[in-house]
Amino acid sequence: MRLARGYFLDAALAAALAIAALVGAAREDALPPDVTQSLDAFGAVLVCGMTLPLAMRRALPRAVAIFTVGCGIAAFASGYPVGIGTLGPVFALCSLAYTTSRRDTVVFGVPAAIALVAGFVAAPGSITVSEVASNFTVISFTLLIGDLLRVRRDQNALLAERNRELETLRDTEKRSAVVDERMRIAREVHDVVGHSLVAITLQARAGLRRLARSPERTGDALREIEGLATRALEETRTAIATIRSDTDGGPVQRQPTLDDLPELVRSMCAPDLDVDLTFDRTARGLPADLQSAAYRIVQESLSNVAKHARPANTAVRVGHDGATFVIEVTDDGATTDRFVEGSGLQGMRERAEQYGGRLEAGPTLDRGWRVRATFPVEAGSR
Repeated sequence: MRLARGYFLDAALAAALAIAALVGAAREDALPPDVTQSLDAFGAVLVCGMTLPLAMRRALPRAVAIFTVGCGIAAFASGYPVGIGTLGPVFALCSLAYTTSRRDTVVFGVPAAIALVAGFVAAPGSITVSEVASNFTVISFTLLIGDLLRVRRDQNALLAERNRELETLRDTEKRSAVVDERMRIAREVHDVVGHSLVAITLQARAGLRRLARSPERTGDALREIEGLATRALEETRTAIATIRSDTDGGPVQRQPTLDDLPELVRSMCAPDLDVDLTFDRTARGLPADLQSAAYRIVQESLSNVAKHARPANTAVRVGHDGATFVIEVTDDGATTDRFVEGSGLQGMRERAEQYGGRLEAGPTLDRGWRVRATFPVEAGSR
C-alpha cells in the first residue's frame, strides 16, 4: 500500500511538471533569447520525455535518468524552449543517486550529468563559462545530495534493524531470566520442603516404633516432629523472603551456613540411619552464599539417603583438599542398577555450577552411593 501511494505521487508530480513545462514553453513572450524556434509537436514530445518518465523513477531509475537526459540534450541542441522541463533530468539524476548504489551513480549518473552539461553548451546561442560552471555545479550537487540521502537512508535502516535485533535479544534475555528465576524458586522450595518432609517422616516412623516398644517415649518423637515442622516453616518463609528481596528491596533473611551442619546431621539421624560428620572449621571463611549452597547440597544428599538407601551408614566430609573446597557424602546403603536423575540431583548440580564447581554422583565400587561436589578456592572467594 505504501509503495502504491509512492508511485501515485510520482505520477502526479511528473504530470504536473510536464504541464507546467509545456505551458511555459508555449508562451512566446517568455522564450529565452537563445531559443531559435517555437514549440511544435516534436518539441512537445521532447518536453514530455524530460518530465513524464519521472513517474517510473522508483522502478526504473537508470532508464529514467538516461531517457530524460537524452530528451533534454535533444531539446537543447534543437533550440526548443523547455520552460521548467530542465528540472526533469536534474531530478532524475538525484533520484538515480538516491535509489541505487554509489557504483551505479558513478557508472550511469556521472556520464549522464556530463552529457547534460554538454547539451547546455551545444544549445544555439552564446553561453558563458560562468553559466557552464554554474550548470555543472548544480548537477554535481544534485548527484551528491542524492547520494548523501541514500547513505542516510541506509544508516537509518541499519539502525532500525539493530534496534529490532536488540529488542529480540532483550525479549530472549527476559524469557531466560524468567526461566532461571523459576528454576531458582523451585530449587529453594524443593530443598527446604523436601528435606523437612523426609526428616518428619523419619521421626514419625521412629515414634511409631516407640509407641509399640516404649509408649512413654512417644512424646519425644512428637516434640521432634513439631520442632522439624516449625523449622521447615521458618526456612520456607526465609526462602520466600530472600526471593522477594531481589525485587522489592526488602531485607535479605539469614541463609543456612556450614555452622548449621551439625544440627542438620542430628535431625537426620535415626536408628537405621547413622550419619558421621567431618567438618573443616577453616571453611567458615568462605562466602555466605557458597556456604548456603554447600549446606543445601549436604541436605539434599542426606534426604536422598533417607528416602532410598536406609538402613545405611553415611559419612559427610566438608573441607579443603589442597586448592579445592570439597563436599562429599558417602553411604553404604542399597543401590539400584536403574538410576534416573531427579530434580534433587539436578538442583545440586545447578548449585555447584553456579559457583564454578562440579558435582559427581553415582554408585561406589563396592556398595552404596557417593555425592562429591568440588569448588575452586578462587571461585569460593569471588
